[in-house]
Amino acid sequence: MIKEFNTKTGKNITGIPGQNRLAFALSGNEDFYDLEGWSERGGYQGSVIIFYDFENGEVYVPFEKKRNVVYGRPVYHDGYCYFLKGDYDLKLVVLYSYA
Repeated sequence: MIKEFNTKTGKNITGIPGQNRLAFALSGNEDFYDLEGWSERGGYQGSVIIFYDFENGEVYVPFEKKRNVVYGRPVYHDGYCYFLKGDYDLKLVVLYSYA
């Protein structure tokens, strides 16, 4: 039985390959390569990554939207979900993993 999500975001929800429980959406279409161009035009508005749990209908937004921050598409491997967060202001890319 598929449960209805507890929050409706109007985003394009994409399954994360390798498992059937989680899906995700990104609030923007920009990727890491786009940030350099945005910096030349005054900066990027920022984005968020949203996770959807098909098992319990929960929607998770692990970080608030922050200017000049972009997220990569998550991947699933060996029981963990991985994704990148790039912060242009800090000149930092962080790899997150969730079990």
